[in-house]
Amino acid sequence: MNKKAEDEFLHLVMGLVLLALIIVAVVAITTKGGKAVLAWIGDKISTGLERTFNPDSLYSLASTANFERLNKELSELMKSPSSASRTLPYTLGQYRLVGFNKEGGDSLNSACLSDEIVKARGDSCNGKACLCLCYIEEYCQCKEYPDVDYFITTKSQAMNKGKVIDNLVDPVTGEPVSCLMIRGAVNEDDHIKIIEPVANWWGSNEVYLQKIDKAGKRYVFFSQYADVRFTKRVFMVPEEEEAGLELGKCSEVKSCMDYQKDLFSVDWRFACENEVCSDTNNLFCNVRNNALGTTDAERTLCIEEGKSVSDVCIPGDNQSSVPVQGTKDQLYWIEAKGVCMRCLGIGAVKADQWGWGQDSTVDKANCMTS
Repeated sequence: MNKKAEDEFLHLVMGLVLLALIIVAVVAITTKGGKAVLAWIGDKISTGLERTFNPDSLYSLASTANFERLNKELSELMKSPSSASRTLPYTLGQYRLVGFNKEGGDSLNSACLSDEIVKARGDSCNGKACLCLCYIEEYCQCKEYPDVDYFITTKSQAMNKGKVIDNLVDPVTGEPVSCLMIRGAVNEDDHIKIIEPVANWWGSNEVYLQKIDKAGKRYVFFSQYADVRFTKRVFMVPEEEEAGLELGKCSEVKSCMDYQKDLFSVDWRFACENEVCSDTNNLFCNVRNNALGTTDAERTLCIEEGKSVSDVCIPGDNQSSVPVQGTKDQLYWIEAKGVCMRCLGIGAVKADQWGWGQDSTVDKANCMTS
């Protein structure tokens, strides 16, 4: 054969070999063994993607060790002769942190948790209070606390699925409380979906653990520390100081941020969170953390109830921003730069770290100077 014929023959052979490989692959895929191989490969790829794109799933791997740490801290707390508390870091992944009550028995537990989770708890906790790490409503790992009557949390606790307990109030605040059943992840399946949003996780938080003995009953209170750190539960002001609050200066409070001026001889955060001047100024305040702040004053803000840091601006660098506080959409003219600044809200797109941004559509005549 000539050279051209040889090349054509080789191409034909290679084509037939390739066709044979394709046929073998198709047959393998359609057989049980082929499907198993493909499933194994797919699982490895999926696992790799999850670890790459969904690192929050590592919370689940830390759950058991963190549960053991939590019980160790709580056991030490139980040794205190009186009411006591402590803070500690805690991580919860695809599990539920559940507190089963002794007082009220399983009728209470079923009412404020569920019949299914009570069954998953096992027999070792019958007639006792238990703190458990539960997978959905299928099985639980538990630690018994025979001396505890109630495990409680706030009724607004993040991702808590426990219902409000009827006819029971917080022994410290007098407010309604809920059974403790923190859901660690919105998606509780074993197999995490790829790219699970961070908002779908309880994750890692600093928590506040408190043992309270009152009227012959023992309570264990669990909460994210950020939810209670500026309240009377944690920030206790001596009675003599609370009695000496300079309430005459309430007239100087024009906004929630004015609490930061330290008008009351106590920590301003306590005054704000406990609405020291609410009777005279009808202000309702909440302490909020500003992640973009660089100083103590910038990191902790007192904001009106129902508002967030994205609704306000704080005094910034007078060389490049606005030197006064403001609320969203408030305007401020900077004479030295000849520009109008608008309060966009802390963290807004095109806003500086204090929440202000230049608005070229507004001239001086329509831009307030304060």
